[in-house]
Amino acid sequence: MLAAAGASSQDRPQRSALEIMEQMTVPASDAIFNITDPPATNAAWAAAGAHATTLRESAVLLKADRSRPDDAGWQKEVQVYLDAAEGAIKAIERKNFEALTAASDQLGETCVTCHEKFLNKK
Repeated sequence: MLAAAGASSQDRPQRSALEIMEQMTVPASDAIFNITDPPATNAAWAAAGAHATTLRESAVLLKADRSRPDDAGWQKEVQVYLDAAEGAIKAIERKNFEALTAASDQLGETCVTCHEKFLNKK
């Protein structure tokens, strides 16, 4: 067990982009997209913040996807997604529903654009 504890991150299995999307991105983005009214309580804002943070973390993982090291288009699209997730986090921190709605729209546009370019493409 000591050897496993000292294992580097390169020794650990990496999740694929599809696994990241299915396990993190889709559930968190659905939660953000389904916010149609300003959250009514601090707890609701906090829940939205947790989803936005998950989106940011999934973007970081997608940027680290080793299967696309030379794909500048992939990196550009994931950066746009990361920026949108960070915009959602900032809007939630300020409890600014209009800014959250704008960030949600940007996230949706980013998803569509990236899927058109990369989904099911080899």
